[in-house]
Amino acid sequence: MAVSLSAENSCPMELGLRVLSGRWRLRIAWQLWRSGPLRFNEMQRRVGEISARTLSRELRDLEELGIIRRNVWPGKPPAVEYFLTDQGRGISAVFSALCDFGRSLQSAAGGTAYGEKAAGAPDDSHGLGEGDFSAVFRG
Repeated sequence: MAVSLSAENSCPMELGLRVLSGRWRLRIAWQLWRSGPLRFNEMQRRVGEISARTLSRELRDLEELGIIRRNVWPGKPPAVEYFLTDQGRGISAVFSALCDFGRSLQSAAGGTAYGEKAAGAPDDSHGLGEGDFSAVFRG
């Protein structure tokens, strides 16, 4: 069920948490943020163990909230691609902060970051590899 963006949600923090809460929404937004537009099947592969029905529902809810948009190109079958809206791209600061927070936890525990690169290698999304974000949530 979609979250209402009505005036009753007076606390911005509460609203942000409600919009992105649940098991899948952050993962979906993360994949779109780091990869750009994705088609449904590619999204399902990247997000992990999510059913087509659940992914479809979460994408629809995020679209209703204005976080993502979908492009549909006519054809047989039609091609559908999902991407973050300008509003949805505002989550980049949240992802950066979460990655920094995760690194500080790893450092305090004496660990190293997922997907740490050799010196001089480009930083592609805070050292997290393609499947690493899902691994963090699986625990």
